[in-house]
Amino acid sequence: MDEVIWIVSDLHLGSADSNHQAFADFLAAVKEGRGQFIQDGSSISPPSKLVLLGDILELWDPIDSDSKNTALHLFEAMNALLYVSREIVFVTGNHDEAMETFEALYPMKNPSFQIIARHYPDSEPRYIQVGPYRYFFLHGHQFDKLFLWLGRFSKIPSFMAESNHLITRFTLFDGWVLPILFVFFSALRFFLSWPAVGIIYVTFALSIPRLFTYLQGPFWKAFGRYLTNRPKHKDIEEVVKSRYYDKNKDTISADVIVYGHTHVPEISPPHISEKLGKTLINTGSWVQDQSAAVNNTIVVIDSGGARLLAWEGREKGFKMLGGFP
Repeated sequence: MDEVIWIVSDLHLGSADSNHQAFADFLAAVKEGRGQFIQDGSSISPPSKLVLLGDILELWDPIDSDSKNTALHLFEAMNALLYVSREIVFVTGNHDEAMETFEALYPMKNPSFQIIARHYPDSEPRYIQVGPYRYFFLHGHQFDKLFLWLGRFSKIPSFMAESNHLITRFTLFDGWVLPILFVFFSALRFFLSWPAVGIIYVTFALSIPRLFTYLQGPFWKAFGRYLTNRPKHKDIEEVVKSRYYDKNKDTISADVIVYGHTHVPEISPPHISEKLGKTLINTGSWVQDQSAAVNNTIVVIDSGGARLLAWEGREKGFKMLGGFP
């Protein structure tokens, strides 16, 4: 049987912006045998492998800063996910890289479900051969100059999210009791010279994860557009032009690089592919993203090449957005 790979990314399950219901409906349609039809009259084969290409889970900024909501969205899709494909590869992105830690602590016992850090495959040869073409998969935050500049500090949001989840489990008011105590003790210290400064420092330090996870979403929505060294919401031509992807630093021996992160579904135009010596395919996203013309997209790879498709519901099926070669 020829290999067929379906790739989705940037579901952000648990986020207020996630189109999790549309994704669950898509999986249910596939399970019922009604989810493989394209509007041009053709169809796609069921996948032998499903690649979840990062930011599948929203662990940085879930609804109400509560990762329980991420779990609820995930459970909504999990049964159908396991039915759709006999092999699932979960490649972590920046918003769900904590899955790497969970995998280390609680190794998966199901060989058909893999969690892989950052890119796939993660060993030589660094490509998957399907038909005449070689493919390489990565989430795409590797192109983000802000992440590269921050280095190890780019993991701070994941650390804060994990810390907040732990703290809120053992404190009142979803962790807000700690900022309240910090303000209360600071006021007492100012007016009564009590309590000891150490107590104020401790409550402030323990308040940081709660405040960080609460404020990061509004911060990025308000100021993210001004951080021009980020490839988010940029098309492939801009990603290449601004050297988020640098051909001179490319060590990937594949014909096609499939990535997500930017939420802009696209296959690189011929002049870009010719310049790079390879084709870039962006998987798009399943979120309510006003900056993207199309959402709810997947990439399908088979022996004939790759297709970029948008899911428009059970009645309409898939709309073809582009193909390779």
